[in-house]
Amino acid sequence: METFILLALFSGIAVAACVFVAGYFFIVNNERLIHRTLGFLFLAIALRIGKSIFYYLFSEMSLFGISIGYLGLSTIGPLLWLYVGLSRESREGLKNLDFFHAILPIVGFLGIISGFVTPNLAYISGTAILMLYLIVCWYLAISDDAQQRQWNLWFLGSVTIIWGALAYQLVSGTMLNYAYGAGFAALVTYVLIFRMLKKPAMFQKKFVYNIQPELVQRIVQSLEEERYYQNTALNLTQFAHYLEEPVYRVSKAVKKHYGKNFPEVVNSLRIAEVKRRLQVEKDNFSKVEGMAYDVGFNTPSAFYAAFKKETSSSPREYQRSLQEM
Repeated sequence: METFILLALFSGIAVAACVFVAGYFFIVNNERLIHRTLGFLFLAIALRIGKSIFYYLFSEMSLFGISIGYLGLSTIGPLLWLYVGLSRESREGLKNLDFFHAILPIVGFLGIISGFVTPNLAYISGTAILMLYLIVCWYLAISDDAQQRQWNLWFLGSVTIIWGALAYQLVSGTMLNYAYGAGFAALVTYVLIFRMLKKPAMFQKKFVYNIQPELVQRIVQSLEEERYYQNTALNLTQFAHYLEEPVYRVSKAVKKHYGKNFPEVVNSLRIAEVKRRLQVEKDNFSKVEGMAYDVGFNTPSAFYAAFKKETSSSPREYQRSLQEM
């Protein structure tokens, strides 16, 4: 029993530290979405380790307590995926796809409470799905050249070891081994937090900097004069690499000058070029999709959606309106 208590104290302090870090990102440094996401990540880890502590100390838990632990486990993957995505794209808003990743945690949480899903099945599936998220995140982080790539890889490595400790709990066989699994996950969490404390940039608030007119001029020249938007595989990271500038600087400069984010600007310039060509060849109805490919769209569906958004009409409707003029 003494071993269980010592492990509970050791793990409990790690849980408290996670909650403290999460609180910092929620209350103090909450201006950037990526930092708030990091706060939720630490909170999710705290919930999962906290559930283990209660389980091996008291043997029995209510379905609500078990479901809270599952909620922590099942949200680690989606939050990690969101965190890596935010660091790659340097964006501050959520996409519609981001909300899709919340479905499984919510369904599992409600399923455990209602008794429709057994806790054992939920935790096994949740641990397996977290492994899949880790694989995807590792691929994204390794293939990325983001400014904080090294930190992302270190962070992913820590979460992967925590996952291994949680997976060990599922096959541990004895309650003592289960407790050791929680203790090891707590140990890695300590190391992760200490490592973060040595990275001051993680705790810096969002700063305001002056956008250099020269950078804006280079962006406009590349996009509008050199028509770099015609590159089919163009994205913000690639464009920033082409300009030899940090992604966040290019993103801010584009937003400041055009009033839109980078994908919206690229699509707008592409559609403007298609409109110009349609005006020149307004009697030719057979080249619309060919024009779309020429200006950088890689699928007809993406072109039609962007054209509809820019002009509130389809390309055919726009052509007809030109003929009627």
